[in-house]
Amino acid sequence: MDNVTKMPKSAELSHEQAAKYLGISVQGLHNRNSQKKGPRSVLRFGRRRYLISDLDAFLKHEQSVKEAYR
Repeated sequence: MDNVTKMPKSAELSHEQAAKYLGISVQGLHNRNSQKKGPRSVLRFGRRRYLISDLDAFLKHEQSVKEAYR
């Protein structure tokens, strides 16, 4: 996602864009959110939005959890 890497960390992504950024399916992201295990997000006008900085923090946390179980 070259377009996303050029965006400021404060930019908001849609649910679909966030799933692609994380490398998971849209349904997978939805499932994580419903289990309270997904990245931080906000609802704006009925649509879930994600800050790139929150997605990066989520990826960093997920990586540290994976390394802890090695």
